[in-house]
Amino acid sequence: RTVSATGWYGRGKAGAKSKLAEQNAELLKRPAPKQVEETITKDVSYLQGMENYNIFYGRYNSDRRKRDIEPAKTRCKVALHAGYTQADKRKEGGGYFCINWARGCCFRGKKCTY
Repeated sequence: RTVSATGWYGRGKAGAKSKLAEQNAELLKRPAPKQVEETITKDVSYLQGMENYNIFYGRYNSDRRKRDIEPAKTRCKVALHAGYTQADKRKEGGGYFCINWARGCCFRGKKCTY
């Protein structure tokens, strides 16, 4: 028997429909809303050269930015932002999700392909 069949980790008795599956089915009945009106990926995108190591100073080039860390401008609220998208209509399925949705800044909503 596997761990999931024993009822560990809040999964309940083997064969029983989990609460998580019920909540997911309920959330997928509505379309996903837009989290922001326009893209803000410039603020959260990768900067080239941030992985370079400076052997003279003994640190990465990205270390200087750690002093002025600010909180995220957007957040994902699952109860509010969850819903179906165009990706849910695909037949091949898959385990993809929108990284912008996870950050709380997806501007496509139900038209998102992830």
